[in-house]
Amino acid sequence: MNTNGWKKIQRNLTRGGGNYTNRVGFFKGSYEHATVPQVAAWQEEGTSTIPPRPFIRMGLMKKVENGLVLKHIPKVNLIASGKMTWRQLNKELSKDLVEALQESILYWDNPMNRPSTIAKKGFDDPLIGLTGKLFNNVESKVVRRGYVN
Repeated sequence: MNTNGWKKIQRNLTRGGGNYTNRVGFFKGSYEHATVPQVAAWQEEGTSTIPPRPFIRMGLMKKVENGLVLKHIPKVNLIASGKMTWRQLNKELSKDLVEALQESILYWDNPMNRPSTIAKKGFDDPLIGLTGKLFNNVESKVVRRGYVN
């Protein structure tokens, strides 16, 4: 029995596939008194003055479960056939993860801003400030598994 075809598929699927992972979030940027990652954490988890707005845990993860997985799973066949690499798949997925997190920021509306915050900003969009820094600082990285930073 000729197993060359199966060996090629196995080689394509195992070549670098498990070595990389995607990270999406806030890695840099700053406001006057805090970093963008810190502000994102405050919004996500809440503080004594900011109610929790779990736009990552609930917003992003919902989009990942409902669309991104279904979009990218069929591409494993392309990897198996040698028409795509895991790195290419991760790069495509990275772009989609950034867009999904930005959509979560853009459309998150509960809980609303306080009336005093609305008066200051001129609009009620809890995760969008006057500078748009939270939205504009969403990034994705393809990193080696086990990479700490």
